[in-house]
This record gives sequence, C-alpha cells and structure tokens, in this order.
Amino acid sequence: MKRVIVFAAMVCAVLTVSAQDKKVVVVDKFADNTTETSDVVDALRTDIIAGLNATTRLTVVDVNVMTDLPATTNERLKAFGEKGINYVIGGTLNTMTYDKDVKDGKTTYTSHVSYTLTVTDIETGESVASKNYTDLSSLNKTEEEAAIAVVKKAHGAMKKFVDENFKVEAEIVDLEQENEKKGAVTVYVTTGSAQGIQKGQIFEVFSEVTVANRNVRKKIGELKAKEVVAEDMTLCEVKNGGKDIQAKHKAGVKMTVVSRAKKSLFDTIDKGLDNLLQ
Repeated sequence: MKRVIVFAAMVCAVLTVSAQDKKVVVVDKFADNTTETSDVVDALRTDIIAGLNATTRLTVVDVNVMTDLPATTNERLKAFGEKGINYVIGGTLNTMTYDKDVKDGKTTYTSHVSYTLTVTDIETGESVASKNYTDLSSLNKTEEEAAIAVVKKAHGAMKKFVDENFKVEAEIVDLEQENEKKGAVTVYVTTGSAQGIQKGQIFEVFSEVTVANRNVRKKIGELKAKEVVAEDMTLCEVKNGGKDIQAKHKAGVKMTVVSRAKKSLFDTIDKGLDNLLQ
C-alpha cells in the first residue's frame, strides 16, 4: 500500500500545569500490531491529539517534541513528572482490514479499524483507564483513502473519552431561576472555560448523606450547561432533581457536581435491556 501522507501541524508543548488547574497529558508513541505503514498509525495518533485538544479540557503534549527521554519505563515516567505532566496517554493500533467491493464496474473499499487507548498516572505508575475502539469507513476509492477516512473518526471519540477519564468536579453556588412546581430551574456551578467546560456539558449532582456512620455521596439530580459565563462559572439548566436541589440549597447543604459523558443511543438500549432482564 502506498504511503499515506499525514497533513497535521505539530502540537505545541506546554510542560507545566496552568493556573486554571488543567491536567497535563503527554500522548506517547503508539504501538502498531498491523502490517500497515507507519504513516497509518501516525495518522491515527495525530487525529487523537487533535480530538483531545478540541475538548479544551486538557493541556496536551506531543511526546515527539520532547528530547532526551530515558528508555526505561520508570525513568521515563519520572522525567514526565519532572516536566509537570500528570498522565500518559498511550495507544495501540490493533487491526486494520479492508473489504473490496466491485459493483457495476466500480471498485470501493471498506476499512475496519481497532485500536486501544490507555491512561497511566505519572505519580503512581499505574494504568487507570483502558478502552478499545472499533470503527469502519465505507465507499472509499482506494485502500489509502479508506485508511485515512477510518482513522479520522477517532477525533470525534475523544470528547467522550475525556469526559469519562478526566472528570471536572465543582459546586452549585446559586440558584438563578426557581419554579413552584419544578424547584430549581437554572443554577450556577463553580467551573467554566478554564476547565474546558462547553455548552451542553452534562453534570451529575451529589449531596452527602450518612450511611452506617459513613459520609457517602448520593446522586440527587442532573444538570446541562446552558452558558459558560466565566473561567470559573457556568449557568446550567436542571434536567432532573430540581425540587431536591432547591431544598438543599435553601438549607445550606453543599452540593457537588461531577461532569459525565452524554449517553449514546447504545447506552440507552443497553440500559433498557438490563431493565428487562432484571
């Protein structure tokens, strides 16, 4: 297969935690378990870096701009830590296959990709997350085109990846709008653009309760970001739990909000199947 040309700008290296307390991650070189040329795994990695940057949640460092890194894993992690990096994101291109289809004298290719992303905590050296991804791209004119098309889909998966593995925690500080029937309608939370919060972000709301002499978190509602009004402030609409949120706010009870990924159609189907089986 001909070499695939990767059109991408080098990611700028920022090696210290910003004042807004964004987590700093380094995207390491990816392993390749396929027979593809190196340009294919490079294209996948480049698109993942672009997707991570687009979330604005993290400060992203490309390991390719770093020099004189040790070869051993422990020393390498130590070097990352000394540069202010919190996590390493690694990846492996597991498989890349192609289906050829000839119809009415026209040949097209469908590509199938499988890859894995891992997150390693610099401080502990432990893997804290691992996720497998599969995708396909059809009706491509060549295998080259098919390879480029399928790896570029990785960009869109990064928002959920970041929401799942790099959560933002904040507090409800004020009720903006209330309703006699619904309770709290809109509220302000103490996180904003500095943590990469964007319109549409979902938050789960928790309050502390005592169970068996232990303080534990209990989910009482959900919010959706309506407007990011400052670096550390976002106006959210209450999706559910408005009455409970209103009551606890009036009682002076601390309420914590934690970001989460939007549920996909498949999540909804899986939950419905689980409910049927119970």
